Amino acid sequence: MQFARRVGVYGLLRDSGRVLVVRDGADGEFPGVWRLPGGAVRHAEDPEHAMVRQVAEQAGLTVAVTRLLAVVADVATVPEDKAALHTDRLLFELRAPHGTLSGGVRPQSARPESAESGGARSEGVRSEGVRSEGVRSEGARPESARPESARPESARPESAESGGARPESVRSESVRSESVRSEGAGSGGGSWGGGTGVVDQACWLSLTEVAQLPLTPFTAEALGLPVTPLPPAAHRSRDLFPPQHPDRRLRFGAYGLVTDPAGRILLTQIAEGYPGAGLWHLPGGGTDHGEQPATGLLRELVEEGGQVGRVVELLGVNNLHNPAALGPEGRPLDWHGVRVIYRVLVDVPTGAVVTESAGGSTARAAWFTREEATELPLSDIAVVAIGQSGR
Repeated sequence: MQFARRVGVYGLLRDSGRVLVVRDGADGEFPGVWRLPGGAVRHAEDPEHAMVRQVAEQAGLTVAVTRLLAVVADVATVPEDKAALHTDRLLFELRAPHGTLSGGVRPQSARPESAESGGARSEGVRSEGVRSEGVRSEGARPESARPESARPESARPESAESGGARPESVRSESVRSESVRSEGAGSGGGSWGGGTGVVDQACWLSLTEVAQLPLTPFTAEALGLPVTPLPPAAHRSRDLFPPQHPDRRLRFGAYGLVTDPAGRILLTQIAEGYPGAGLWHLPGGGTDHGEQPATGLLRELVEEGGQVGRVVELLGVNNLHNPAALGPEGRPLDWHGVRVIYRVLVDVPTGAVVTESAGGSTARAAWFTREEATELPLSDIAVVAIGQSGR
């Protein structure tokens, strides 16, 4: 069985009670299925920059990222290729600069038609979806908002054995994507991302209209709509497993700003032989194949610090690119790290202890006051997170 990983970014953009959605074309991940705009993060690309690029390519709009709403993982198995593809999906809230939506290339509203309605737009549009706090008011909640007891232990399959029927037609007044196919999606190329063939329509729709379309499970969940599993045949396996560059590495990790009731911060020191040796770092690390980010972080917290904690907030995402990282491999590697940061609370702190399960990358762990922590030699991500904690 071949195991592969990638990182995708998706955006929630609203305008006058409508949301921007796109339909995958022949070269998309789910041809004919609708979803939020977005796609693959290229090697070394900052996820927020990837988000802006994807919306420009797929809908011709200029947007800005407001904040990170949720992070979830799913695994799609492709039996004919004997492969399993793990995707970490980041959901961003977007905004458009004043006047952008009314000028340039503006996707038009495509209305699902039926024999009864003759294509008339449905009334009573629900204006919620994902709340501004990143928590949905109904239906399944994003990973970042779920109670720890309700979070899945493994990533959910993006497709399932059964699915609903697709609507017969969608009006063709929506604007087709005119951009050129993205190059170098993921760490080794491939066409999953944005551009001609990947997305063939971009539309402004009300949530009532979106609910009548075939949606990816991730999109339905993000919008607070019922999740209908897609049939296995809906997933396109071609080009989803691009060849890996021998000297490139993509690592998706989950890290925590871990505190106790007294306000102390738990930090771990990077061991010799690893990039950043000697620096004090946030607890956390790379997630396993099939593992949800928050679940992976709590596992790392036990391994690296001997603590049992709970995730209370999703803080953001941090990008790291080191084109010549030296590590245990013994040769320079072009290293790209996408790292999500959570706030974690340890209600009953104990003495910090590194277990053997940490794998040798952690030399020791300790609790510090915020003042003590700021005097330590810190990793870049620790500097960012501790700086945010003092605001």
